[in-house]
Amino acid sequence: MTDRPTPVNLHTAARSRLLSWARDLYIAARPDLAARHQHALARLEDPDPAVSRAAVDELSAVLHEAIDAIGGQPQHRDGPTVAECAANDRRWDLEKAGE
Repeated sequence: MTDRPTPVNLHTAARSRLLSWARDLYIAARPDLAARHQHALARLEDPDPAVSRAAVDELSAVLHEAIDAIGGQPQHRDGPTVAECAANDRRWDLEKAGE
């Protein structure tokens, strides 16, 4: 048996690459989004966790705005925010200690 992807997976992968390319072009064509994108990328590795978390949130907002504008549909909008995930990570040991 081979590990070749099924045609559905090929279609999904091609669509994903196309949406990523279109999203990047849209961001590059909009100076306001391009500036926000670059600013967020520059702050991602900041030593201050609050700054890097804000950068992740801003980057996510820019990418979602671009995807929405080009007609793509992000697959993960229903999940928790980055801040909620970080809060859950901090509480994990306290909540799971009794199990």
